[in-house]
Amino acid sequence: MMDPNSIVSLVINGFIAAVVGAFVKVVVPYLKEKHKGAHQETLNRVLDTLVQAAEQMYGPDAGEQKYAAVMDAAAQKGVSIVKEDVEAAVLRLHALGCDAKHAHGDEWTASAGTVDAAD
Repeated sequence: MMDPNSIVSLVINGFIAAVVGAFVKVVVPYLKEKHKGAHQETLNRVLDTLVQAAEQMYGPDAGEQKYAAVMDAAAQKGVSIVKEDVEAAVLRLHALGCDAKHAHGDEWTASAGTVDAAD
């Protein structure tokens, strides 16, 4: 027969294990997803700012220069982006009525692939 203190200890340890397991199963994925969303919002703001700055500096008919400027500035800031990220920023700004055009359009044409900046 087991000692009553041992039984209570086993029940408490089991309860603690269940609580920790539930925390890891539910809360940790939630926090990861929340962090991912916040990171994406920050990335979008940075890209929007870089695209607006390039548009301001180079004006119309300078798509290659604007694209290169955005990619270079992102790399200098340690941000790893691809052409599609720039395209999405241009589309967001275009939807807001800004002057930026699509990366594949007259003003924004891109031939480069990925910029992998150091983290």
